[in-house]
Amino acid sequence: PKPGEGPSRDLMMSGFWTFHVAGVAENGQKLKAVVQDKKRDPGYWGTARMLLESGLCLALNQKEIQAAEPALVPAGVLTPATAMGPVIIDRLQKAGISFEVSDVVTEAKL
Repeated sequence: PKPGEGPSRDLMMSGFWTFHVAGVAENGQKLKAVVQDKKRDPGYWGTARMLLESGLCLALNQKEIQAAEPALVPAGVLTPATAMGPVIIDRLQKAGISFEVSDVVTEAKL
């Protein structure tokens, strides 16, 4: 769409998204996580919210980031989770995005 022709605010506020992740922890435990926002559009609203919270976290929460991740060395290109650890998760949860980690998953579910 051209500038100004994107979805309406009502449409963005009535959207939702759910993201399922399966992974293996450092100790070998297999986990499943569900990340979701049940109340907002993933494209326009969700992406903007995650970028905004990441920027605010980097600008305003440096002491909390260092306290949560004392071994973190400022370096190169990092993922948001690597750069900001649990501090960004807390900010995103307060912004309405939920994170749920489940117990061990079976091979069939991976």
